[in-house]
Amino acid sequence: MGGAQLTQAVLRGADLSAAGLVKAEIADADLSDACLRQADLGGAKGEQARFCGADLTGADLACAELTSADFTGATLMDSRWAGATLNKAVLSGARADRAVFAAAILTDAVISTAFLGGTDLSDCRLDNANLSGARLAGALMNGVDLTRVKLMGLDLSGAVATDTTRLPSGWQREPDGSVRRGG
Repeated sequence: MGGAQLTQAVLRGADLSAAGLVKAEIADADLSDACLRQADLGGAKGEQARFCGADLTGADLACAELTSADFTGATLMDSRWAGATLNKAVLSGARADRAVFAAAILTDAVISTAFLGGTDLSDCRLDNANLSGARLAGALMNGVDLTRVKLMGLDLSGAVATDTTRLPSGWQREPDGSVRRGG
């Protein structure tokens, strides 16, 4: 199904496990509660696609362009988003442990109350993103600027930073790279 035309498709609850949806057009598609485990959506494009409650465990979304997509409550564990554009996307309450968002663009994204334990956010753009209440324990944040994000209730405890990480006021990087509250 590479390059599939799924614009405005309604695939709620569909089993698309391991589907080859490379470069699929999914604008306004509804994939809520769908099973997309191990699916390949690399380079997929589509504004306002809905993945609410979907299971994308192990899925590949590298270089996908999903502006204003909704992943509320989705399972994104072990998924790959390197180089993806997710401007204005909603990932509230998503479970994205060990996901790779390296060099992804999440400008104006809502990532509140998401679980991002062990997630690779290296060189990720988060300008004006809302990370309120997100949990980033063990997240890799090389090259990330957290000074321009909404942070109320953000848990950075145990996140891993480097000299290129810009931390918000009240947080500091320890010599071992771990992040903690303090001076």
